[in-house]
Amino acid sequence: MFMNYKKILFPLFCVGLFACATNQRMTPERRTAIALTVGQRFTEIAEATNALEFDRLLGQYRESEDLTYVAGGRVTRSHEAFSDIMDAQFGGVTNADLRWRDIFVDVLSPEVAVVTATFEFNATLESGDVARSSGTYMCIYVLHDGRWQIQYSAHSFPMNSG
Repeated sequence: MFMNYKKILFPLFCVGLFACATNQRMTPERRTAIALTVGQRFTEIAEATNALEFDRLLGQYRESEDLTYVAGGRVTRSHEAFSDIMDAQFGGVTNADLRWRDIFVDVLSPEVAVVTATFEFNATLESGDVARSSGTYMCIYVLHDGRWQIQYSAHSFPMNSG
């Protein structure tokens, strides 16, 4: 059993060491270019949401079985399950206003970047009611087939006071 443990840890250590070395070799120009590209992809989430272009919004997320979305106390895995959630949440929305605040883009490697932000969101429903929310949002982007897409994302909402 101890031997299996070594066989697992050593390759993980090597991969981590390689990732750190690769990250350190990235030029500041390359890091900035990645941050700008990923930052633009991130702003497209709000643009697509506000335009009620949900296919465009879903296109931001990697179509894979291990796409992971965390919100509302549950973990959702797969692009299909995520699509179902988005359809249920936004199906009756007639107007949307998503605004990012405090956006940070951290480039971890040439193939991975993390975006964190706070947000404010107002949605007008078919009934005319307006739903409001705010909170934090985090996306982990991966470069896959030459395109930056979200592989992992998480929303958190402030606890209700009172």
